[in-house]
Amino acid sequence: MSHPPAVLDEDVRVLRVIARGHPNRLMTATTHGRATQVPALTWDEIQVAVNATFGALADAIAHLVANDYIQSGRQQPNFIGRLRGESEISFFWATTRGLQFLDGLESAPPKSDAGGLTSTTEDLEVVDKVMRHLGYDMTQYGVGAALLSLESGYSHSETAMNLALVSFARDCKAAGTDILRLAALAAHASAMMKILAEYRDAGVLRDDLFKNDMRALMKVAVVDQDQSTWIERVLSDPVAAGDIVATSRINYDRA
Repeated sequence: MSHPPAVLDEDVRVLRVIARGHPNRLMTATTHGRATQVPALTWDEIQVAVNATFGALADAIAHLVANDYIQSGRQQPNFIGRLRGESEISFFWATTRGLQFLDGLESAPPKSDAGGLTSTTEDLEVVDKVMRHLGYDMTQYGVGAALLSLESGYSHSETAMNLALVSFARDCKAAGTDILRLAALAAHASAMMKILAEYRDAGVLRDDLFKNDMRALMKVAVVDQDQSTWIERVLSDPVAAGDIVATSRINYDRA
């Protein structure tokens, strides 16, 4: 193999995605002693955007790194994250050399089927607005999860509904056997069901998704022998439940 290796069409697709970056995340990268802000993407975000297998993406990343078209960095989990057994996260961003390479291509503007993150900051703001209506504030990790959901074809409201369900399940799990907190959570669930029914009636929530998530929300909220099973089922999604996606705007101790 020549070094650096030739850049293939598949590699260019990946580079385009990395060059566009995250629409709502900036990280500090230091190169040759100079710190800059870069819209870095995680491996999972890139893989979803280009719809590639792990092996194919690994090859593309290796080719781009070898050509100095992208750089990567790692973020260690905080203290609480380490206690939960979380792993470090790798982020990738385009270098000046990589951006110049894209500018030099005759077909620099990507084709409509070339893949990439098409969701915008405005899309994420809509999801955030719905989340706040449902009683939650998205975390930075939640923004990433929302982006993946939007790129997978879910609407703003469908994305918010799923993130709210995951957040609610986390809160119920944390409440344990505290009857007062569980009662407050049940009231929150009832309010969310009414709000989401309005979104469904407005045509921005698909009926089958609405029914599935509402059934899960009810099963998670009801204190019975099946509650813990449903909580774990909701929290089994590796992307949405990898970390806290949103925090409740409701103080359940005073609700």
